[in-house]
Amino acid sequence: MGENVVIQGLEGTVTSIQLFYTIILTFDNKTIIVPNGQLANNVVINLSRQGKRRMDISFKVPYTMGSGEIINLLRSSVESITDVLKEPPVRIGVAEFEADGYIISVQVWVEAHGFQDSKFMLQEKIINDLKKAGVFQLHNKIS
Repeated sequence: MGENVVIQGLEGTVTSIQLFYTIILTFDNKTIIVPNGQLANNVVINLSRQGKRRMDISFKVPYTMGSGEIINLLRSSVESITDVLKEPPVRIGVAEFEADGYIISVQVWVEAHGFQDSKFMLQEKIINDLKKAGVFQLHNKIS
């Protein structure tokens, strides 16, 4: 109980495990009652069992901006967020090339509980720092 899970595409926290069913409270405060038979026959993704989760954020950057400059800016942004764990280390690099720019990927680790809050905080910090630096072509991908 208390673990964050994804069951049949629904994400929430396990609040009770009974003999015949399990109760999940979604993050938007819906109660889901799942028969245990369905749990036995389907994939259950446990998001919090390991204690931490990796957050992946990708940004498209125009070729007019140097990758070193952007990576340094992102590293500074990430290091200023206290929710980002020091271990495993932050990874930032050029992930893909596209016709109109390149994709920089940021991979950070955060506590599993509070993942969404950490994601919102980090995205806000990064977007504000990128705007200040004049990087406006942003296509954000988070997982």
